Amino acid sequence: MTPSPGGRPAPETGLAPAGAWPTQSSRDLAERWKNALLHPTDPKRAARGLELSRTGAVTDLRLTSDTRVGEPAHADATVHGSGPLPFHVRIGFPPLPAAQWAHLLTQTRARTQKNPQALGTGAHGLVHSLLEAAADHGLDLLPAADALTPGCTCPDRTPMCDHVIAVLHHIATTIETDPLVLPVLRGHTRAGLSPYIRTRVVRQRRTARAPDIPADHTPATVAFARPVAPLPELPEPTEAEALLQPALLAADMYHDDDQPTPNPDDLLLLSTDAAQRARTLLNTLLAGADYPDAADPAANLDRRTDAIRYAAGHRLTPDQRSNLSRSQRWTPDDLNEQATAWRSTGQDGLALS
Repeated sequence: MTPSPGGRPAPETGLAPAGAWPTQSSRDLAERWKNALLHPTDPKRAARGLELSRTGAVTDLRLTSDTRVGEPAHADATVHGSGPLPFHVRIGFPPLPAAQWAHLLTQTRARTQKNPQALGTGAHGLVHSLLEAAADHGLDLLPAADALTPGCTCPDRTPMCDHVIAVLHHIATTIETDPLVLPVLRGHTRAGLSPYIRTRVVRQRRTARAPDIPADHTPATVAFARPVAPLPELPEPTEAEALLQPALLAADMYHDDDQPTPNPDDLLLLSTDAAQRARTLLNTLLAGADYPDAADPAANLDRRTDAIRYAAGHRLTPDQRSNLSRSQRWTPDDLNEQATAWRSTGQDGLALS
């Protein structure tokens, strides 16, 4: 097998292209792999193998399988240990016979026809269906630890050395993003499983539907075709609502042909002023007052006086100051003079300006 450019194995080695994200079902599958193959090992060796895998010591993983179903597969990898030279690991996996694969896939297809949404979608769903079908017939898709044929170039003569364990951990991590690694190592082929995945996805899409609709529902087309009853007259605002009416200025400031609607900066100014008025009024009401006019700085103001209040209480842009002056037929200098009087002594100062 020839590695692809960049050192990554080519897809024909049994690994899918990178890019998939692990799912909960694929993480569960990886845990089942570890439980089946790694728990029987010596605890100290298992810990050292896990540490090698976690620290990136395993490189160049390649999975090699026959193009025929039911033939053995093996995994090759390089493991960098504590010495100056890396070790080569090869692990052989026992295949399921072709007849058993055919039976399992037939059972899986039947499960998909009966309940397409069960056990997840795509490759993850297919592998979990294969696991269940195998369990129903007394088989295990996960290989047993004593059925492996591991080998390593390290001096340790124990079959399950630290480096073999590290590669098995690395394969578990690979299964999280590529669950088809499991059936490939047990003697099937990625190309042979692809039609089953496509069939599964198509059936799931066809059976996906909206929640049940009540029998007495009204279709949207009927509802929209019904005549609309006239709206009732709006009631007179209460005293509290009247105090919170928008300032009269907003209607005058932008009601002209040159600027029919406010720009974002003007809307921010108007909303900020409204929020300040609402806060002042709310604090007054919480103190126990009964809607006093004095709580709202814009209450009972005419348009001209409200324009002065805006100019005195906010930092206006030149365009805003120009619009505000023009709405009341003032020059900007006139507006500045009135705003200065308001800031000095409040509304009473306007009589002296």
